[in-house]
Amino acid sequence: MEALLFGLIGLHLPKSFTLLYAALALLAWRTRKAPPLAPQLRWCLGALLLFSISYSAISVHYGLWQLGGRDLLDLVSMVLLPAGCVWIGVRAAAVLSWRQRSWLWLAYGLGALAYVWIVLLHGRVFSPDGAWLDLLVRRRDSTIAAPWGPDPLVNVRSVEQNAALACAWLLPGLWLLRRFALAWLLSAVGVLGWAATVCFSGRLGWLVLALGALPVAVGWMRSRRRQQALGLGCLAGVTALALAVWRFPRLWLRLYDERFDRFAGFVPVAPQFPWGGNQLHFQGTALDFDASQGELMHNVFLDLYVRVGWLPLLLLLFALVPLLLRALACLAIVLRQEKLQLDGFIASGFLVCLSVQWLFQPLLYGDGLLFYVGFLLIGTLAGEPSLRGDEP
Repeated sequence: MEALLFGLIGLHLPKSFTLLYAALALLAWRTRKAPPLAPQLRWCLGALLLFSISYSAISVHYGLWQLGGRDLLDLVSMVLLPAGCVWIGVRAAAVLSWRQRSWLWLAYGLGALAYVWIVLLHGRVFSPDGAWLDLLVRRRDSTIAAPWGPDPLVNVRSVEQNAALACAWLLPGLWLLRRFALAWLLSAVGVLGWAATVCFSGRLGWLVLALGALPVAVGWMRSRRRQQALGLGCLAGVTALALAVWRFPRLWLRLYDERFDRFAGFVPVAPQFPWGGNQLHFQGTALDFDASQGELMHNVFLDLYVRVGWLPLLLLLFALVPLLLRALACLAIVLRQEKLQLDGFIASGFLVCLSVQWLFQPLLYGDGLLFYVGFLLIGTLAGEPSLRGDEP
């Protein structure tokens, strides 16, 4: 039942947040007999709750949110969901099997991919003047018609990001084709995600696809010889890329992104605006940035700083860093166990996609669903029972 709800959430249907709360309520009920949380995780939950409260309070103080209407729902979600999702995720890790948890992430990814292709077909193929060739001819359009939602036209990047999760599963799926029947589904889903990225002329999907090789590398390097071979291969690859960029300057123009200009411009002026309020602005060589005009840094951490200042960001890092370290330790264990590799690849692909979204997309990207579901994923990984040696 939870997997079905996560699939519907991924579809971004109207009232998707209601579905998310329903799914979390079901998981909370199923995990009612889970053991208490480890002390370290309790500290993380406390810091995460303080982050949510401070973020919401400062947003209201600056008038970025109002205590009413749609903003009130956003306030409630921000206060409840980050810590609540991690808490439920940790408890789910103690009760649900790896396969049961994998079905949640796979269902969400399938729903998100279905949403992407429904929008593509609705907005480009089956529109009054549409045609199949428009999938490629119009790949540089900035907006596209959506079949549901509050706005008839949506930014293509808010749609494209939903295909990135499928891209993360392409290489792991191909790697496991001979061992798991479900790997065929992962591979097919990955191909469809990559195709959607091409239709949107997107870049992040390619990055997620490439980083999907990292979990495969972890699962492959079980011996010291393989670790050394992988290290040499990575060094050779980086060297080859550097030489190619030096030899062919146009290649750097293809790889370069305006986000780098935003990040570079942020660093010198950030100390002038430590308390947020969307006041940060700067003039760069390639672009001018003014947060008061609604511009975003396209990085969750930097957007947090620009919006609410350093204190909520620091609280988030206090919570997130230990959780991520435990999550990575969990995946390092699971990816080396042949029986659990498929489930590990599904979870690690989700984490790879989430990392790219946090580093290269705005705060609460899209409608915020993936932002909050990501906390649930991190909770299930950080709460892995094999890591509970620090329990009281």
